[in-house]
Amino acid sequence: MKVLLFRDGQDGVIQHLPGEYPWPELCDLLGGEIDTTPINGRLALVTRRDMKALDLPQYYFFRRYGQADRPIYGDCAVIAVRADGTLTDISTFGMMQAAIAISMTCVRKGAWNG
Repeated sequence: MKVLLFRDGQDGVIQHLPGEYPWPELCDLLGGEIDTTPINGRLALVTRRDMKALDLPQYYFFRRYGQADRPIYGDCAVIAVRADGTLTDISTFGMMQAAIAISMTCVRKGAWNG
């Protein structure tokens, strides 16, 4: 299964996870227990449940129309969800939607801040 992984303040990259039930792999990928937040009817944001408590760096914001930007601490992933709730590979269109919903903060490793 293909998910879009946002790591270390970089752009999202495709990550291949084995099988059709990747929850354990997502936990391993993000380093702990996870939470999911719907982005739209077909995509969901996956973050660490304890991201604030661990004082992880804030690399990204979750943007949702009509709501304030929500900070994301540490790494995150975007998964594609079918209408019946099962997961599927993220599409090219899904990747474009995810890139709009997940934005990088101004300060990131190696970025010019002038």
